[in-house]
Amino acid sequence: MKQDDLEAIATYLKDIPAESAATAPLSADDPSMQAGAAIYRDLCAACHKLDGAGVAALFPSLAASGSVASREPTSLIRVVLRGAQSVSTSAAPIGPRMPAFGWQLNDAELAALLTYIRNSWGHAAMPVTERTVRNARSRLAVRND
Repeated sequence: MKQDDLEAIATYLKDIPAESAATAPLSADDPSMQAGAAIYRDLCAACHKLDGAGVAALFPSLAASGSVASREPTSLIRVVLRGAQSVSTSAAPIGPRMPAFGWQLNDAELAALLTYIRNSWGHAAMPVTERTVRNARSRLAVRND
């Protein structure tokens, strides 16, 4: 594929609106939200910021991302498990890379983190379960031992 095509696909995917099955975000008092918030502060906030806004042209906004609260969290799980490389362009030939956290987070921690992200900054999505993470980890063959 040509670079222009890859960039067009990436732009399209970033602009897909969320399909949330939840009607209201989980309460900040929810134990999974509290656990997820702590993990987010430790591992994610340096790049994506405490408010989820990210840094323009470097780290994507989680607050403005439609895919964060989509009905199916598999893509989000994959990104956190395996990491991601941004698309390189002529203006930015070496784009930033998100590290993989699959080796560092167990299924419960990853579920809590993603539940927090999917229910923060105006998002309202179904919680991510340990089972969903375990199944995705198995399909992707990502180990955490």
